[in-house]
Parts: sequence; C-alpha cells; structure tokens
Amino acid sequence: MNRPGAAAAASSHPLHALISQAEAAVPGLEGRIVTPAHAGPAWHAGHRVGTLQRRLATQHPEAGPHYAALTGWSLLVWKPLYLGVIAVHLHGGIPDFERLSLRVDAGQVGPYRWVEHTPVTGLDEPERLHRVAAQLSAGLWQLLDIWQQHAPLHAKAASRVCATCALGALLALQRVQPNVGTAITRERGRRWLDALGLRGQAGYLEGRAPCGEPVLLLQRKVCCLDFRRLGGSHCSTCPQRTLKDRLSGSGRGG
Repeated sequence: MNRPGAAAAASSHPLHALISQAEAAVPGLEGRIVTPAHAGPAWHAGHRVGTLQRRLATQHPEAGPHYAALTGWSLLVWKPLYLGVIAVHLHGGIPDFERLSLRVDAGQVGPYRWVEHTPVTGLDEPERLHRVAAQLSAGLWQLLDIWQQHAPLHAKAASRVCATCALGALLALQRVQPNVGTAITRERGRRWLDALGLRGQAGYLEGRAPCGEPVLLLQRKVCCLDFRRLGGSHCSTCPQRTLKDRLSGSGRGG
C-alpha cells in the first residue's frame, strides 16, 4: 500500500515527465521511480537473462535457438534505446542510465525502473545525444557478452537489432512531434547510428501515406525469425520481403 502523498511525490519528480513522455510516444512503455533500497541490477548487468532464454526456447522450440536469441535480445535492449532517444529529443534532460533497471521475472521482461535521481539539464541536443549514446553503447556491449553465454547471437545481428530499435524510436517520436518531418528524422537517425557505432546496420525507406505525403519506413537488415514459430509471420518491414512489399506496408506490423 502506498503511503499518503507518495503518488503526488512521484508525479513531481523530475523523472516523472520522462516516464509520461515515453508512454505517450510508445503506449505500453511503462516505468516507475524507485528508491535506492528497491533498485534492481542495472539493465546491462544481465540479471536472470538465462531464464528469459530458456522460456523463449521452450515456448517455441520449433522456431530454433536463433529465434530465441534474437527475440530475447530485442526484449532486453529496446526499452533502454527508446528511452535514450526520447530523453534526448523530447525530454531534454540526461538521466543516468546506470540507474535504469529492467525486471526479468519468470522469463519475461517487465516495466523498467529508474532509481530516483535528477537528470542533467542545460545541454544542447548534440551533447545530450553524445552522452546518452556513450552510456547506451557501453551497456549494450556488456549485456551482449552476457547474453552470448546463453544464446547463439552473432555480434552483427545484435548490432542490427539495436540500430533498428534506435531508428524505430525516432519514428515513434512522430506520434508526439508531428512537425518533425522526414528530413529531420533521417538526420537524427544518422547521428544516432554514428554515435552508437552502428552506421549501416539499419536505415530508412521512403514510402507514401494514403494521403500522398512521404513517410519513413524502417529498413531492417536482420530478420526477427518470427515466421519460424507456429502462428508466426513475416513482418511488414522484414528484409526477406521484396522492396515493393515493404513499401506497400503489407504484412504484420514491425
């Protein structure tokens, strides 16, 4: 049971705006603020990732070990990357990603948690991007070393998943930044991939919305292998689909 005033205190915390902005941009991206006494291991510590790999492997054995490796990796990295992009371009403050944790429980990745602290403010966007990307990049490589002890994931495939997440986060921002056009998003994407050391690992394709306006689509360079599981399919941005199919937007969203 929350003590009286706890909700009000949380809502006034500097991190609360980031949590709210993240959920507005990506419905379902839920998080909360915790005290140091309730902090979990940092998101890149690989806490209980073996349970995640085993759950995915046993849940869909027909899909094979590479499916479990890619899917688990995606579940572990997409939230930190999305939060980094949202912090830089929407929130305007720099949280400490060493104080971000992911709850891995029963083989599932739950809502993220920030240990209470005050983000750094007063920096321009290029500096914010540089600092956040440096933290994320270091954490991603540390986490990959741990994940590879449990799952057969090649570094190139892992990098391509991360690049896709970063570019996907920029597309999600258009939900709440409608005035940010394709040119700005492309430039942001280029800067993020460079800063993360992921140049060339993903990109954008330009399509057309029903109204005729240009829209960006993810140009993924790694398949998630969802089609290998029973009931699975190729997503709309799958690199195994023809360019025509991808530009048409046919297939499962992804």
